[in-house]
Amino acid sequence: MKETEKRIAEQARALLERKVENIDAATRSRLNRIRQQALEHARGRRRQWLPAGLVAATAALVLTLAVVLRTSPPPDAEPAPLEDLDLLASSESLDMLADLEFYVWLEGELEKG
Repeated sequence: MKETEKRIAEQARALLERKVENIDAATRSRLNRIRQQALEHARGRRRQWLPAGLVAATAALVLTLAVVLRTSPPPDAEPAPLEDLDLLASSESLDMLADLEFYVWLEGELEKG
């Protein structure tokens, strides 16, 4: 089947080339003008979409910035003290988690005073 399709395509191509060679000058000129008009029209369409694309990209950027800035921590939030970071980084903090109930009880006792 591929051989048949290939042969038909070759015959069609040869026929098309013969027809193109036999086109008179006036028809060639007319076809060329129509082609140039079509290309110019296509270029004009692309230019019309350019501002709309820029507006859409700008809106997406503004929306992204609004979401990012809204989810950032409030400016009055204080960073964790360095002592807390040292405590979290030490291996002793893991031992403390094992006796968490004791530390909760101890904190309650200290508050009672």
